[in-house]
Amino acid sequence: MVNNIHADKNIKFQAYSEKYAKGFLHRLLDSFASKEPMGQKLGLTTSVWEGFIEAFANRETSKNHSVLAIDEDQDKVVGACLNEVFGEEPPKLSNEVEKAFSPVLAILDQLDKAHFQQSSYSPSQYLHIFMIAADPLYSGQGIASGLIDASHNLAITKGLKRSIAETTGPTSTHVFCEKSGYHSENKILYDSFIWKGHTPFAGIKNAVACHLVTKNLDTI
Repeated sequence: MVNNIHADKNIKFQAYSEKYAKGFLHRLLDSFASKEPMGQKLGLTTSVWEGFIEAFANRETSKNHSVLAIDEDQDKVVGACLNEVFGEEPPKLSNEVEKAFSPVLAILDQLDKAHFQQSSYSPSQYLHIFMIAADPLYSGQGIASGLIDASHNLAITKGLKRSIAETTGPTSTHVFCEKSGYHSENKILYDSFIWKGHTPFAGIKNAVACHLVTKNLDTI
């Protein structure tokens, strides 16, 4: 497969490469550890986030579903999109990381199960855009949209039919739904989500709900 999936000016969108493994991890960690609403509410530490992201990113050596945005002038990762085929066996998490992320995984699982109870497609036909991040210094250059487009193109070469993502804040929901043509099929309000008898995400600031968004790939 040709790595240069899509190019715009000096930004190249390409399939994941081990050459950029550290930059890939750093870009996701820098964005999610400091900004993701549910993680902020739970007080997830940078080390816990690193353990979580690294576990998923390490699979990319063999899976090759994810994409990068590279500033070719600086040979620098300026965007990262961590993808998987939905329903793949999840990576093994440490006890500490799994416990810390349990409420997050629970709300995502609730959304996903509700969707697949009604879907005519099997989970293995879905691209799952799990985590996406762009360097804030490159704001306004279409990095996030380019990563999504590149992810679609790669998924189509693998025969996938639909794409699914869970958006946890207004910015990611806007990027997927307003810029990339996704449809919000379901949502769970943070204040009303109950996990083990309590509401772990009640009172989240600057975000109201976690959305499940989808797009058909066979119409691209």
